[in-house]
Amino acid sequence: ISGTINPEEEIEAEFQVELTRDMKITVRLFDKFNTLLRILADGQYPKGKYIFGWNGKNKEGKNMPAGAYVIEFSMGNFVKEYIVKLKQGRE
Repeated sequence: ISGTINPEEEIEAEFQVELTRDMKITVRLFDKFNTLLRILADGQYPKGKYIFGWNGKNKEGKNMPAGAYVIEFSMGNFVKEYIVKLKQGRE
């Protein structure tokens, strides 16, 4: 798994993963109060390469204010949390 920032495509956080077998992947976005803001991915994925990203918006498509957010990435039994800092809100 690797993470990058890609402001040219208005993606605040991007995660790349290569699966060697079919696997369930869930990627969820939370605020600092552990409130679920958005589900970025949730399903069974076949073997292959995937990119999951967050564009700074919540599940209603509204721009989020500047601040720290948590992206929880789970793949099979593997779970990892990443802190993403949105420096400028998109209000």
